[in-house]
Amino acid sequence: MGDFRGVHGEATVRREDGFHLATWQRGAITARSGAALTVRSEDGASWTWTTDSNTTIRKDGAKSALSALNNGDQVLVFGERSGNTRTAKLVRAPKKR
Repeated sequence: MGDFRGVHGEATVRREDGFHLATWQRGAITARSGAALTVRSEDGASWTWTTDSNTTIRKDGAKSALSALNNGDQVLVFGERSGNTRTAKLVRAPKKR
């Protein structure tokens, strides 16, 4: 079937406190403003993610900070969506090859 490399998606998951919309995106950072991060996937989808004190940031294989992420960095973001707000739980910028 070849190399599967999804670019973004969402799934409804059930937890003890009810249903949640888990979401993820792979792409390049196009903007960073305060606690918000905008990521554009290869198919053109551009989503803005909110970060907070519970967001884990990893860059080059190590724990990092939002301020270390730059426009053009390739990232994989996991989080949840409520309405139109996407909140990042994990932002991972892998080591450049």
